[in-house]
Amino acid sequence: MQPSSPPSSFLSLKTIIVVPLLVTSVVMVALSMWVTHIWQVRAILFTVILLTSLVAWALLHRLILRPVIAIRAAMEARTAGEATAYAPVSAVDELSRLAGSLNEMLDALTESEAKFRGLVNAAPDAILLVNKAGRIVLANEEAERLFGYAQQELLGAPVEMLVPERLRNQHTEHRATYITTPVTRPMGMGLQLYGVRKDGREFPVDIKLSYYPTKDGGIAMSAIRDITAHKQAEAQLHLQKTALEAAANGIMITDREGTIIWVNSAVTQLTGYTAQEMLGQNSRFLKSGQHDTAF
Repeated sequence: MQPSSPPSSFLSLKTIIVVPLLVTSVVMVALSMWVTHIWQVRAILFTVILLTSLVAWALLHRLILRPVIAIRAAMEARTAGEATAYAPVSAVDELSRLAGSLNEMLDALTESEAKFRGLVNAAPDAILLVNKAGRIVLANEEAERLFGYAQQELLGAPVEMLVPERLRNQHTEHRATYITTPVTRPMGMGLQLYGVRKDGREFPVDIKLSYYPTKDGGIAMSAIRDITAHKQAEAQLHLQKTALEAAANGIMITDREGTIIWVNSAVTQLTGYTAQEMLGQNSRFLKSGQHDTAF
């Protein structure tokens, strides 16, 4: 929330006009009462104009220039990431209302950014935002954990440092191509993708890409998931399938209703049916009719 405003000053923008005119009027009345020589009139009039200009400048600086400079400093501080910087509100006038509106806007922007960062950090996948130059501009906590880098190490670093060295040139080319024709899609469809941790260990990943256009050339967002466990499960299943396929005995797998979903080559040799002919059939079609109904 923005800080409370101090009591209003008796000065306002109208003072810049009223005070110099009042001073000039008083001095001119006094001149008409006792000045007798024209050179005295000119000298005093010049002095009055000079003093009036100085007073007007002092009021202008206090009521306009100083608040404007302070507002600009607050904006620069916010741009630099200082979330507690506010434009000063010192009086109830046009500039103070502007400063108040600016502070409300900055509060809303800070709240919106906090919500965005909270959502990104709550994501189950590692999230990286990468600019047109290939530099990381945002990384969530899961990205830190997955790749083993601290937030300060990731921000501003080239995204290729998270790619195995043998694949970096290829990744740079693919990234440049994506920026020219950005669409939301899986990365490297049909390819096996790998990431590399800070300690040099490689691991298989699944990556989803999306793109948001900006005035600086756009931001690409990568949602990265470690699929090591998935790949290990696939390898285990392949090993089991290979072992079953090579078994000398006929092996048939059915669902609960008896529908055949897998057979090995020994079954096809025993029955004379091809695997394609058997899959989807109920296993009862193999009965010879020479057994009772309980068989």
